[in-house]
Amino acid sequence: MDRGTALARRGRMDEAAALFEQAAAADAGLAEAHYNLGIARRALGRGAEAEACWRRALALKPEFAEARINLGALLLERGEHAAAAAEFRLVLEREPRSVPALVNLGNALRDGGDPQGAAETYRRAVALQPGFAPALGNLGLALREAGDLAGAEAAYRRALELKPDYALAHRDLGILLLLAGRFAEGWREFAWRWKTRGLARRDRGLPAWSGGGAPAKTVLIAAEQGLGDTIMFCRLAEAVAARGARAVLEVQPQLCRLLAGLKGAERIVAQGGAPPADRLGADCAAALMDLPGILGLNAGGIPARVPYLVPEAERVRRWRGWLEARPGLRIGVAWQGNPRSDAELGRSPPLAAFRPLAEIPGARLIALQKGPGSEQLASLPADMAVESPGEGFDSGPDAFLDTAALMQGLDLVVSADTAPAHLAGALARPVWIALKRVPDWRWGLDRDRTPWYPTARLFRQRASGDWARVFAAVADAARDLRRA
Repeated sequence: MDRGTALARRGRMDEAAALFEQAAAADAGLAEAHYNLGIARRALGRGAEAEACWRRALALKPEFAEARINLGALLLERGEHAAAAAEFRLVLEREPRSVPALVNLGNALRDGGDPQGAAETYRRAVALQPGFAPALGNLGLALREAGDLAGAEAAYRRALELKPDYALAHRDLGILLLLAGRFAEGWREFAWRWKTRGLARRDRGLPAWSGGGAPAKTVLIAAEQGLGDTIMFCRLAEAVAARGARAVLEVQPQLCRLLAGLKGAERIVAQGGAPPADRLGADCAAALMDLPGILGLNAGGIPARVPYLVPEAERVRRWRGWLEARPGLRIGVAWQGNPRSDAELGRSPPLAAFRPLAEIPGARLIALQKGPGSEQLASLPADMAVESPGEGFDSGPDAFLDTAALMQGLDLVVSADTAPAHLAGALARPVWIALKRVPDWRWGLDRDRTPWYPTARLFRQRASGDWARVFAAVADAARDLRRA
């Protein structure tokens, strides 16, 4: 088994797994062999087999803390928060001072929607190991989600005292500062995201653009995260052009047609299919979400001239004809964000939460949802009607072309914090955005308006998970709109 461990440490997991399989076959009662085999199989992406190995190890040796923690972590990755928490609590019953079990239990509680419980658990871990920066970073996340921004900032800054190059803590501190409207330091800290794992630059090896007024320079501006982020920040191409540079905007392929004609962008090119940088004539590069920091944007200087996107005229005529076939207050609804996004926790209300809008006399709810979340249309209460634009709506390789056109004929868009909300704002359509108690940084705290989108109105939870009051307020406001 030692040889298998050595191979695993060198990353030769296939060979290590074969040796651990031999060890487990030779001594079926050796818990450590099943544990190590689980580690190898998990590294090879064989999660179900890894789970079986760890459960076998625990059947042989119930006090095997490492096996139980790994099993809990696997369950947590699958979204089984309660089951994961149960495994970590079993470890803590035997080993109440286990910092790994405490940190993992905190993760399970936070992902399961209990930031207060998570914060208490992380504090226990920090008390046992005061120099453990990751526990402090996690404590900062939980406190932010619980609404304790001062406590969160203190936790992040303490983590950075202990580990000055802790990229995740820098990034999360940046998000916290942006949420609080402290933009100058927030943009600097947010730029540390490039030193975290899983985020790759798309600068094609070009030097970074500093924002200086070097005339005739061509800046390759690369989109980096979600579709909503690209829709929100693409407006900054105009600010780049105002500095005397030519802006080439490289975006997700499905957004190229939507962004065609964007003011300030000399060219729109698709990620993955764009020509080499030398053929683009680019002299330097900048990530799209680094531009606010490079340009020195503050809360009073956000470019808020809308619309900055324009839908295709023929599609607008087609969808307006579809809408006008029936009278009523036309309300487009979007309810589900990307379930794989780190920002998804708690931000997406169920479609059924929109029911107070459906109860307004004469209101027509029209689904703008594509992909994940669309399945909720099939399980609505019998007395809640939501119209679907049909199978061909936004079909094909391009995103949001039909959505943008349909929005032009709507009286109102009501959306969760997801891409259609940004699209409606970019089109200067009336859009009301339903936000969780502590929302994404771009919406700030407490305001019911946002400098990013002049036609948007924000409806906020006052208690975590309480969508009922949010949508009651939305419906009351929509009734006033109906009367007007």
